[in-house]
Amino acid sequence: MKERRRDFYIASITEPKQEEKKETIQVQDPQGKPEIKPSEFISPFLGRQKNTVGTPPAVSYGNAGKQYEGYRKTRKMTPEEVRRQNASYVLNTEQYKQILKKGVIPQIVEEPVSNKSQYEETLVFEDKVKTSSKKDQFQYYDQNDEIEEDDIFQEEIIIPEEEIKPDLPVKKSEPKEKPKPKPIRPPRAFKSPPLSYLKKEPIARGGKSEWAERCSELLNQVFIDFDFGGEVAGYIQGPSVTQFLINIRKGTTVKNITALEKDLLRYLEVRNVRIQDPIPGTSYAGIEVPNAERKNVLLGNLIDNPLFLNDPRKLQVALGIDISGEFIYADIAKMPHGLIAGATNSGKSVCINSMIISLLYKNSPEDLRLILIDPKMVELSSYDDIPHLAMPVITDSKLASQALKWAVEEMERRFVLFNNLHLKNIVAYNRKMDEDYGDKMPYIVIIIDELSDLMMVAANEVESHIQRLTQKARAAGIHVIVATQRPSTDIIRGSIKNNILVRAAFRVASNVDSRTILDHGGAETLLGNGDMLYSDPTGEYRLQGAFVDDSEISRITSYLRDNYGPQYLIDLSELEEKVEVNEDNDATLDPLFNDVAYFVVRNNTGSNNKITQAFKISFNRADRMLIAMESLGIVSSTVKGKQREVLVNETELETILNRK
Repeated sequence: MKERRRDFYIASITEPKQEEKKETIQVQDPQGKPEIKPSEFISPFLGRQKNTVGTPPAVSYGNAGKQYEGYRKTRKMTPEEVRRQNASYVLNTEQYKQILKKGVIPQIVEEPVSNKSQYEETLVFEDKVKTSSKKDQFQYYDQNDEIEEDDIFQEEIIIPEEEIKPDLPVKKSEPKEKPKPKPIRPPRAFKSPPLSYLKKEPIARGGKSEWAERCSELLNQVFIDFDFGGEVAGYIQGPSVTQFLINIRKGTTVKNITALEKDLLRYLEVRNVRIQDPIPGTSYAGIEVPNAERKNVLLGNLIDNPLFLNDPRKLQVALGIDISGEFIYADIAKMPHGLIAGATNSGKSVCINSMIISLLYKNSPEDLRLILIDPKMVELSSYDDIPHLAMPVITDSKLASQALKWAVEEMERRFVLFNNLHLKNIVAYNRKMDEDYGDKMPYIVIIIDELSDLMMVAANEVESHIQRLTQKARAAGIHVIVATQRPSTDIIRGSIKNNILVRAAFRVASNVDSRTILDHGGAETLLGNGDMLYSDPTGEYRLQGAFVDDSEISRITSYLRDNYGPQYLIDLSELEEKVEVNEDNDATLDPLFNDVAYFVVRNNTGSNNKITQAFKISFNRADRMLIAMESLGIVSSTVKGKQREVLVNETELETILNRK
């Protein structure tokens, strides 16, 4: 059975019906017959005889929100109209100023329509004041429109006397110019410091020396007196020493000349001599004698030279002048790492400065970054804030370990990048970047001025980082130069020494120290003040190191700071945060904690030194783990003069570690 369809209703808005008498009016029709019609509007749809509901007039109010306003028998007044009808309402000064400023025309009050004549008058009035449907009931007038006085609602305005100001001429405010944004300065092309900042002096070469001729006669006299089969064949005079070439006769053992060393000192009246038996690559033995007058070798002479300036190798550094007067340069990229050792005032720090200045003249910050570690805080501080630094100069030994760790991480990052691009080394990478117009990868040279201070704080960590760098970092363009004034075996350990083939030895205290550096004696006989033995895979040379004074360094670094400023790759605060994180870490979370705990229990020893030796870790790291074991009840607390006692066996230890 189909459901009956519901009737359709049209909703309409009507007022509640009220019983009231309808007011009627008499209207004269065209035939003169009076006709009574209701005052309300009657719809003609059902005829005049049908009793219908009144329909409001279709009045356009100019506002979509007022389209049903005609349904109201009493028109709703706006708040503004209510205020105007209130006789006690008086505008204050601020409201009056606001009306004058905005130019608001007050809305005219409309009275409710009560009869036909009023309704017709309302229609005429509505046509005059009709507004746009897109605006509010208030409308703003243009300053150019004419407004009649009758259209403006005026009320008495009371203005306090203190607010009345004299008429003053109005000054037109000129529009303020917007500040122009600061132009972004393009990166300046790097220009090396002027060569005039370096001191130079002429170098005398060749010629005979009366002093050298006299020494030749004395040497021959020694050979005659001690029946040694040899004679002086010639000499080569260098800036610091003169090398005499000894022609040894047949049947004479070369080793016999070393037995004459003390007699040579007595005859020549010098403090020391150095004997080479024989000179590598020749048939002569050599006796090196200190010059009566030493000549200075200035770094400016080596840098302001076509051999240096025209060489395309980026990591070429000036070392000094050899005995024959030849300028000696070294390429760090081929070293690829170096060891420098010498006692105080031997010239070790001056050599480091010469190498750094050479690199600054040869490279821009895009080509080279330096990591300078100076625990003594005096030797390398003048280089702070130059653009070539990868980070500020490191003076704290703890930060130095983190700086080396950062270098190891950078090395690994570069190897990953090379692998992704199927490249072998930094040279191939930079060549590809030149072809693809990409950013080059800078070389990184790490210079440690005093290794012994680092080894005292974190020996195993520093040794581990240096070992990894010296083994692998060459292909990544990272090179390490290590310097120390204590070339003992506990400082220069085998893991460091075995991976560094290039060594520069200055004067040392003993033959043992010389053997630690060069694997043979001879450095103990050097003169100091730059006199050095330079050893690389091609041979060994005696050089007078180049000298650069503090005033030259200051001029060069000031030029770089003033023109370019620091461009650090990593800030010092980042390294400090890493150090704090490492110190705050729970020692029980250390990856070696369980192994160290078993080592302590099985060997029944709470010795810090034995832990550091067995696991190759730093003293501080081992001490933190022992303190953590004490808190877990594995070992006892420290007692002055005694080792910690082990308080548990392996079974109990296993239970403690599992509970941890």
